Amino acid sequence: MAVLSSYSLSDFLLFAPRVYERLFELHNDAMWPAHCVAVLSGFAIISFVIRTRAWSGRVVYAVLGIAWLVVAWAFFLRRYQTINWAADYVAPVIASEGVLLLVLAVLARAPDPIFRRTSAGVTAMAVLLVGLLGYPLIAPLSGRSWHSAEFFGLTPDPTAVVTLAVMALSSGAARWMAILIPTAWCIVTGLTLWALSWPDFFVAPLAAALALGAAVEKSR
Repeated sequence: MAVLSSYSLSDFLLFAPRVYERLFELHNDAMWPAHCVAVLSGFAIISFVIRTRAWSGRVVYAVLGIAWLVVAWAFFLRRYQTINWAADYVAPVIASEGVLLLVLAVLARAPDPIFRRTSAGVTAMAVLLVGLLGYPLIAPLSGRSWHSAEFFGLTPDPTAVVTLAVMALSSGAARWMAILIPTAWCIVTGLTLWALSWPDFFVAPLAAALALGAAVEKSR
């Protein structure tokens, strides 16, 4: 026990901070110009939760499902796996979230998720905007290069944050299943960034806590 207590979280990392930053730079290079599609998809989500239609829920869940599948394949299997062997085991879990959301898209009947001007709705919308618009700004504001910016649908952190926000705007018991994996990832990434001494380590866990609080408040 004395030996274990001498270790810190950073001692278990398989990569240095610059290696992790470079990972995002290479990922952005490889995925361009998919960023344009990702940004447009994000604006579509905002539009469909504010001005709902009979089929808007299906579109929102489908967009999220595809985003998770892209992240599982392009980020975890093709990129993250090169610096962390655990990515091979995480990727199927990430992909399962995408499959679940696609199932929700098929089963959706009501115009849900929907934004309402309640405290829960405003909180969830704020988290949604952080995931879509705030995350690309985190890297340069934290002293890293613009080239390593993270985008919804291309990297896991903003994708998880956006998904949690949408689930907080949704109704029904199925949303709680869709909340589990994004929440778990927000905790994992928070610990990873903390170990890397990145100042933005708290963003994903805090966003997850706010989205979960909004979901609980809405269910009441």
